[in-house]
Amino acid sequence: MITTRSFVSFLESGDISGLRSVPKSDLHNHGIYGGNQDYIRRKTGAHLKLESSLNGLTGMAGWCDTHLKPLYRDVEGLLLLFESAFIQAAEDGVTRLEMSLDSKYAGFFGGNCQGYVDAIRKLHQEFAPQIDFRPEIGINRCLPTAELYPAVKKFIDTGYFKSIDLYGDEFARLVENFKEIYRMAGEKGLKLKAHVGEAGTAEDIVRAVEVLNLTEIQHGIAAATSEKVMDFLAERSVQLNICPESNITLGYSSDYTTPARILFDNGVRITINTDDCLIFGKGLSEQYLKLYQSGTFSAADLDSIRLNGLNSRQ
Repeated sequence: MITTRSFVSFLESGDISGLRSVPKSDLHNHGIYGGNQDYIRRKTGAHLKLESSLNGLTGMAGWCDTHLKPLYRDVEGLLLLFESAFIQAAEDGVTRLEMSLDSKYAGFFGGNCQGYVDAIRKLHQEFAPQIDFRPEIGINRCLPTAELYPAVKKFIDTGYFKSIDLYGDEFARLVENFKEIYRMAGEKGLKLKAHVGEAGTAEDIVRAVEVLNLTEIQHGIAAATSEKVMDFLAERSVQLNICPESNITLGYSSDYTTPARILFDNGVRITINTDDCLIFGKGLSEQYLKLYQSGTFSAADLDSIRLNGLNSRQ
């Protein structure tokens, strides 16, 4: 039986295989970008290992256009990437997965949301039935809200989704533009998340929480620059689903020590997640081990963070 004692022991001994056997959550995972590099190489011959850091979201978008988009020109390629994400999660001991299914990919199914849902449900059952999978509607902040609202409604009406997330360029549109979409999602019982405070400011986080009624933030690392904002998050029990490897590779944080330690020490509830494992190449177990070996957290601290994710709100 895997226990807290096992997790602590595996961290202290640097046993990556042992760490992969311990139950973990991944609450910030972008579906087709969440996969396993070795699995994709075996299936397609594509070598996706990053050779250097990327310059923010713009740099990542350029890299994806060159290396990833050729892999999903049709529905078979798209589903292979989702398949790879389930493989990655299963191999890394993820037992709770909140993976984003981008609304725009319904286009691969002729706009048929139910067809999209049925395909993902089949992959889950085939490749990772042991995982508590909680699908998330991913919506791109750059798309017009007039276009997004009816699309999101169709996704919600399938009854398949448990949460919603707004991602993309934080400066593309104000969060106020998405208030009605989030009101609709909240009324249907979906957990409300959004990307904010990755490239933006601590004050942007407060506004997003208040306008969209968020209970979780994807990234939110800018909060570490403001004690006032950290107090706000702690008082409201707003959870930050942070992704250390992603933040470092994109240049939003300098190392594993900050901002995770600052947030934790100021009472902000955090979890550790992969974001885009197919791009960044680091699973949860590697990130937990880096956080320990860098001296950022004790093994006991990391176990409490691991349990935060497993015990996160529905």
